[in-house]
Amino acid sequence: MNHEEAIIQMLKNLDSWRHLPKYQLERRADLFFGLFIKKILASSNCLIEDELFEPIPEFPFRYDKNNPENPKTFHTVNFDYVLFTKEKKQNKVNSFIVELKTDLSSAGERNNSYLTKAKDTEFSEIVNNILIVAKESKSPEKYRCLLAKMSENKIIRGKQDTWEEEPHLGKPKIIYLAPFDEANPSDNKKIAALRKKGFMVIGFKEIADIIDDKQDNSFQHLFARCLREWNDVKAGSVCHG
Repeated sequence: MNHEEAIIQMLKNLDSWRHLPKYQLERRADLFFGLFIKKILASSNCLIEDELFEPIPEFPFRYDKNNPENPKTFHTVNFDYVLFTKEKKQNKVNSFIVELKTDLSSAGERNNSYLTKAKDTEFSEIVNNILIVAKESKSPEKYRCLLAKMSENKIIRGKQDTWEEEPHLGKPKIIYLAPFDEANPSDNKKIAALRKKGFMVIGFKEIADIIDDKQDNSFQHLFARCLREWNDVKAGSVCHG
């Protein structure tokens, strides 16, 4: 099996296995979305791809720090991807929190509650809370790697054990990547609810159009074809014998 055959088979597996009851497509497909996330955001937000740093996946957010029952909690939830602009726009670094959903119904209230909280929070505060969590973490080595990436993204400065957040980190923009059918009233209702919360939603068909290079057997074209299939054919509606 050569590399082209391997890629085609991986995508075929994703398309087939997503119909199984316990298969989590999001957790497998996020690697492929990560290849194109800068291109997707740049195209949808009037940016140039090179203006964005590389994405940071599974970015922690100290969500319940104001919990009166446990004010010293260091529990975090994770954003699927976070990206930052390399240069300040209007004296602020633009930040993007991207949430990937391969099933629109999984964009539930718990998910949306912490995204709404993040949307209304200056990213400087989000970063400061990561620095606090890092000092208390039982995985200090992994947090050191995260802080190094944050330093590369120019959102913290200093050195080990003396990090501090950069100023002028504005409030983030929340973006959902999700499949939806514009002809489906239920999907339209869910999309309208997300947009009412101030979230941007980019559909899989739009993403396919952004990344598709129209070249037979190129990865971009094959993945775009999968995205169109995942958008139009809901998981569980097809049985592969």
